[in-house]
Amino acid sequence: MRRGRAFCGGVAHGFLTTKPETVFSCKCADVYSRDHDRGIPWNDSVLGIDWPIAEGVILSEKDMNHPTLASLETDPVRWEELRFE
Repeated sequence: MRRGRAFCGGVAHGFLTTKPETVFSCKCADVYSRDHDRGIPWNDSVLGIDWPIAEGVILSEKDMNHPTLASLETDPVRWEELRFE
């Protein structure tokens, strides 16, 4: 079974799968910019998400090292810099 989800640009999103055969692909609406890529930990307590898992989470190295929302002093994204041509 194939299913898709769409997310608006600049909106935090996350997902959980409980099926080991799951394939996840991400398509950008514009040119990807590593310098503007941001993230937050999936289990940041500020989010208040009651994930139905406690262990065995598989994350990329990048996703293991995001700063918590509480540690951010200001909006980390400089919106005026996001110009793609």
